[in-house]
Amino acid sequence: SLFDVLRVIRTTFVREVTETSANGQWVLCLLYVDSSSACQTIFRPWEEAAKRFPAVKFMKGVATEVVENFPDSSTPAILVYRDEDCVKQIIGLDEWGGSRCSADCIEWVLSKEGIVDTDMDEDPRPASDAAAGGSSSAQGAFKRAEPKRRGGGDDEDSASEDERKNERDDRCYQSTRIGRRF
Repeated sequence: SLFDVLRVIRTTFVREVTETSANGQWVLCLLYVDSSSACQTIFRPWEEAAKRFPAVKFMKGVATEVVENFPDSSTPAILVYRDEDCVKQIIGLDEWGGSRCSADCIEWVLSKEGIVDTDMDEDPRPASDAAAGGSSSAQGAFKRAEPKRRGGGDDEDSASEDERKNERDDRCYQSTRIGRRF
């Protein structure tokens, strides 16, 4: 149907995600692994959200078929594209309501990001998951999946690690790995 979540692979990513996001079009790409229960949890709500918001293009793809060597531990991962740029990535399930992820949770998060409008007044995510979640925890999950640097953990290292995190937040994880950069 018109609202199906289309599958994307490495060879179609630039066309289906990056180029489609031109002129202010929102494109959201869910990277997943079939064996992950967290990924299984978000599938149905993701498809329901796609039906609710037909103006937003919802995509999905097996993580390693989109980004070579993408770590399973960083799935589910949502890549948010607009104007041919990855403007945000949300790693893990926490921000989406954890194990109780629903289409309402997805709608709430997308509305907070300015991607969709919502009539909801209250965060539908369970209090404990929402408090533990959010982008800081999601970014933390992403950071742990990256190769660790050898050395101690003193304050100087922490500051430089924060700087590197900020640099990473400026672009998507896969930007240099998918055929083309902008």
